[in-house]
Amino acid sequence: MHDGRNHSSRAPLNSNYQDNKSINTPNAHYKIMAVKDDVLNVMKKKGKPMSAGDVEKELGIDRKEVDKAFKDLKADGSIISPVRCKWEPAKK
Repeated sequence: MHDGRNHSSRAPLNSNYQDNKSINTPNAHYKIMAVKDDVLNVMKKKGKPMSAGDVEKELGIDRKEVDKAFKDLKADGSIISPVRCKWEPAKK
C-alpha cells in the first residue's frame, strides 16, 4: 500500500544503519563507529579528497549520519582537509 511519501530507491549498503535510528539507543555508539569506519574506508578506496555529499552518494546513507561521522573524524584527527570542503584520511 502506498503511503503517499516519497521513498528513495537507493538502499544503504550496510543494514546496520537502519537498525538503530535513535541516537539514544544502547547500540548507538556501535552504529556511529560503523559509520565512521565506512566513511574512512570509502575515502581510502577512492584515494582522493571527498566531500560529505560524495561520501553520502558512495555509501547510500543519510547525510546526517555522514555529517556526524565527519565531525567526529575531524575532532580526533582521522581526516584532514587539503582543499576547501573536501576531506581525506590523515596520514598517521
